Amino acid sequence: MSPEQIQGKPRPASDQYSLGIVVYEWLSGDRSFHGSFTELCTQHMFAIPPPLHERAPMDPSGVERVVTKALAKDPKERFMNVQAFANALEQASESQLSTILGPKPNPQFLSSLPPTQPVANPLHQELSLPPNSDYPAQTKSILGALSYKKVKIWSIGIHQVMLIILGAVLFGGLSYLNNTLQLPTIAGSSIRPGIVIPLFFGVVFGPWVGLFTGGVGNLLNDLFTGTVYWNWDLGNGLIGFVAGLALYFTWGHYNTFRNIAIAEVFSVIGIIVGLGFAAFSDIWVSQLTPATAVTTEFIPATIPDIVLGLILLPILLVAYNAAMTRAGRA
Repeated sequence: MSPEQIQGKPRPASDQYSLGIVVYEWLSGDRSFHGSFTELCTQHMFAIPPPLHERAPMDPSGVERVVTKALAKDPKERFMNVQAFANALEQASESQLSTILGPKPNPQFLSSLPPTQPVANPLHQELSLPPNSDYPAQTKSILGALSYKKVKIWSIGIHQVMLIILGAVLFGGLSYLNNTLQLPTIAGSSIRPGIVIPLFFGVVFGPWVGLFTGGVGNLLNDLFTGTVYWNWDLGNGLIGFVAGLALYFTWGHYNTFRNIAIAEVFSVIGIIVGLGFAAFSDIWVSQLTPATAVTTEFIPATIPDIVLGLILLPILLVAYNAAMTRAGRA
C-alpha cells in the first residue's frame, strides 16, 4: 500500500508504488519491509527499502534505479504512469542483458516485435523523501492515517448481524452454564465469566453489537431458565453498549496499552450503568426499597463483573490483536 493510500488519498500513481513493491520482492526474494501492521504502515510512509544490490548482488544498477524511482514516497516523483515504469524497467534490463550476452539480436527480428513507447530520461530524475524534521509530527498522526476513519461505529449491516448472533449465543450459553455450575462467589454473588462477551464485542465491534449481544444473550439465558427479567436483559445490553463507546477513541485497534486502558475504563462504566439500571429498576418491578436494591443486587453483581472484566477483557483483546496481525501478514 502506497504512503498516500495509507493516508486515505489514493491516486493512479498508488498502483505504480504497489507494483514496485511486488517487483522489489520478485527481484530480491524478500519483502521490502517487515513488522506489525502499524510498523509496516510507518515504514511504507517514511522508510527507504534496503538497496536491491544488497539483497540481490547480480541485479543491474539501472534496474535498481528504476525500482527505487517507482517506490518514491511522493507520488509526483514516480514515473508518469505504469507503462512508463514498465518501459524503463524493460530498457534497463535489456541494457544489462546486452552487456552480458554480447551483440544484440537481428534487427529484423526486433522489428517484428510490438514497439514500446520511448520514455524521456526515465532514470535521471532525482528522488525525494519527506524531510527528517517532519517525521515526529507525521509519526504522531500515524493512528489517524491507518484508514481508521473507515470504521462506521453506528452502522448495522450483515456483518454486524452475524457478530450479534455469535455474541448473543456465546453470552447466553455461558450464562446458562454459569447457572448450572457451583462457581465461587465474590461479594456474595456468583461470578459471571460470560460478562466479558458483551464487553469484548462492544469495544471491538461497536455499541450496537455490544447492546444486542448483552441484551439478547441474557434473554436467551432467561428463556433457558424459564423466567424473563426484562430489566436485567436491558441492563446487560447497556453494559455492552456503553463499553462499545470506546470505539470512538480506539477505532477497534487494541495494539497499545492506551487503547486497552480506554476499553477497560468504558467497560467498568458500562457495568456500573447497566447493572445499576437493572438493580434500581427492581424498585418498581419487584417492589424493593432503594437500600435493598443496592445491598442485595447492585453491589453483589457489580463487584464480580468489574473484577472479571478487568482481568479477562485485556487477555481477549491481546489475543484478538495478535490474530488480526497474523491475518494481515498472511
